[in-house]
Amino acid sequence: MSNSLQRFEAIARALAQMPQREPATQAAVMTVGQHPFDERNIHPDLPPDVRTLFDDGHFPQATFEAFKYLDKTVEKHSGLLNDTGKDLMMKAFEGGRAENQANAACHKK
Repeated sequence: MSNSLQRFEAIARALAQMPQREPATQAAVMTVGQHPFDERNIHPDLPPDVRTLFDDGHFPQATFEAFKYLDKTVEKHSGLLNDTGKDLMMKAFEGGRAENQANAACHKK
């Protein structure tokens, strides 16, 4: 464990010495006709701010917002209202529970 911690510390110290960059002021480079989300088959139900953050170059924040949306969606469909993050996902997707919940949610729409 200490070896992993030492490696993490070395990486963190190296990153801290790298020059800071400003977020992109222009939209992310796109191929002709398709947004990167469409190229990668990213789910269209993600909130619009996720795509806006991504386009503005705020990739970590876009990822964070996408996972918050995913967390809330799994929470809603699983009925596990007291858990978040890893604990929520482990409980929601254990055994056949996830498949049953997903099927039920699809049929409600």
